[in-house]
Amino acid sequence: MTKRAAFRLSAVFVAVALSAILAEAFLRIRWEHIHQSDQLDPGMVKYDSELGWTLTPHWTGEHRHHDFAVHYAIDQWGFRNSGVTNAQPGERWWAVVGDSFTFGLGVNDEATFVHLLNRAGPGRARFRNFAVPGYSTDQEALLVEREILPLSPFAIVLMVYLGNDLFDNQLPFPIQGNHGKPFFKMEGERLVLQNTPVPAREKSAMDDENRSPWRRFALGQLLGETWSGAAPRAEDFDRRYDTALRLFVRIIERMHAEFRKKGVKFVVVLLGGRSFVEKPSSISAQYQDLLRRGAARDLAADKLPVLDAALWMRQRYGQERRNWFYPNDGHLNPDGHAQLANFLREELQKTFGETAR
Repeated sequence: MTKRAAFRLSAVFVAVALSAILAEAFLRIRWEHIHQSDQLDPGMVKYDSELGWTLTPHWTGEHRHHDFAVHYAIDQWGFRNSGVTNAQPGERWWAVVGDSFTFGLGVNDEATFVHLLNRAGPGRARFRNFAVPGYSTDQEALLVEREILPLSPFAIVLMVYLGNDLFDNQLPFPIQGNHGKPFFKMEGERLVLQNTPVPAREKSAMDDENRSPWRRFALGQLLGETWSGAAPRAEDFDRRYDTALRLFVRIIERMHAEFRKKGVKFVVVLLGGRSFVEKPSSISAQYQDLLRRGAARDLAADKLPVLDAALWMRQRYGQERRNWFYPNDGHLNPDGHAQLANFLREELQKTFGETAR
């Protein structure tokens, strides 16, 4: 190699390295700007020794983000405004339970899919939004037993977000949250409640370090797999995540047993994140897909009705190429909520008949 060729090669390496450094600096500055733009008026959530946290009754406030500026209103019972009043004695109504996607983080009260379900017209089914941002399936099961079943709903719709719900079930702190939570461990086939009363403290660096082998695999190895282009293998997934799936299904079985005692109908809805819908070949989407298929398989074995909103939204996106998620925040935008409302209105009617119209 001549000196001139060596110089040119060195110059190319330096240019590539500088470009990478500049790109990383730009992305870091942009991420910081977006992160700092996320401002929620204080007081929406409050500590709860049994559930970790709940919503504050009568709270109203603004949520400002790089992607949106919206208003939230919490009703007198401590849940998101659904556009309906409290049910009258003997009236059939539906309880919708979930996390921030069901709550409608990033959209105004009247734009949530639960609110849209209630705009179908007089004489139709009534839906109430019992979602709490950050909740996982274990907290939702406890919430249903404590707050919802005593109100005698006709049916309960459990929204399961494939992005983190199944993993948060195993943890004393959610992956993306700072408040402690109760969780179940399995002793044989028996669920044993842990971390209750929930400590009234925020997550520490030690909690992050110790909270699970899943974090080291999914947040560490997953990043490496993304760069290497490797796809998750089903056998590896089954081995690593069998405990998470079994715990999830056992919690659902516990809920279903309670509902049968009360004569309450039950349906599980699987919801995917932005990567699952828009980028099916991404590592994140493939892991969500493995979770989706595993959960649907195991719940079907228990003869539980499961509605696959995740796959439906992916297929619709493939046809229409419309943005249903916020680009930076990742939650459903108003159009995404409208699509989900259309799906649920049709599928609940197929599953439960006229009572879901």
